[in-house]
Amino acid sequence: MPRPRLHLGQIEVTAAVVRRLLAQAPEFADGTLREVASTGTVNALYRVGERALARLPIMSAHSVWSASHSA
Repeated sequence: MPRPRLHLGQIEVTAAVVRRLLAQAPEFADGTLREVASTGTVNALYRVGERALARLPIMSAHSVWSASHSA
């Protein structure tokens, strides 16, 4: 199921995106991958195997700065 949109300009992070990024790190490329449920609103979390965690931002740095500096 897709992650709900929480922010304007939110980046879609999927297992396929994480898998493509992990392909650059041979020690993690073939590991099991599962999304971790989280109450956080700025990162997507994926368990990689039993000993690693991938944490990817769902907002661009510009979006975070704009949101924190709007009045």
